[in-house]
Formats: sequence, structure tokens, C-alpha cells
Amino acid sequence: MQAEQLLDDVTDHVARARLLAASSTGSGDWLDALPLTSAGLKMDNATVRIAAGLRLGAPIVRPHVCVCGAMVTVDGHHGLSCRRGSGRHSRHNQINDLLCRAFISTGTLATREPHSLCTNSGKRPDGVTQVPWKRGRCLAWDAT
Repeated sequence: MQAEQLLDDVTDHVARARLLAASSTGSGDWLDALPLTSAGLKMDNATVRIAAGLRLGAPIVRPHVCVCGAMVTVDGHHGLSCRRGSGRHSRHNQINDLLCRAFISTGTLATREPHSLCTNSGKRPDGVTQVPWKRGRCLAWDAT
């Protein structure tokens, strides 16, 4: 098999992980997604370029120093997890907006970042439904 031969020849752990991820079931399903703007499924050209570059292992950024002080390499992986980067927060918000809109579209009222839910710790989930799900409790979610 060609895939097994490729995996046997790869010595770089990042390239091996990318090949394993790309060959897993369903990994390319996003390529067949219909561009439905109302469901948040329409990607602009830059997003498609970055997604394809990450999938192929192609260079997607110029090397530079991040605002956090770390060196960013051409693979662009640092930006996916940097705590000081803007992309991480926007992806977090997009996931939560998508979940909230999905609940509302089914007729289930949902609230983003409810206040006074966990008074002891001061923490709060990213969202909560206003309709009880099980044992009279509402469903809360937190995207990580």
C-alpha cells in the first residue's frame, strides 16, 4: 500500500502525524461541505488557503517572532495555540456562536456566557440552555 510506504519512509514526527490525520476516516469531509453562510460553513479564500496548507504541510506564514515572544515557523502551528494570538479567541467565539445558533434553530433557548451561574468560583460556562434537559437541569457547555 502506498500510504503505508509513505508512513514507513517519514522520520519527522510532525509529518507523520499529518499523514496519519489526513488518512483517517472523515478527515477530508470539510472539502465536501456546502458553503452555507447561515450555518457558518462558508470559508473565505484566506481560510481555505490556510486549511489546505496545514493539511498538506506547505508553508503558510513567514517566519517571525510572535507577540508572546515565541518564534513562529513557516508551518503556522504556533498561531493555533498561542494564548496571546487573536485567532484562538475568534475560533473559540465562532464555536460558541455556532452552538448557540444551533440550539436556537431547534427552538431551544440558549444564552451565551450567563452571569451568576457558578457563584462560588466566579467562573462561568460559555453557554447554557434555558430549557431543562435531564433531572430538571439545564445543559451548559464550555468550548476548550
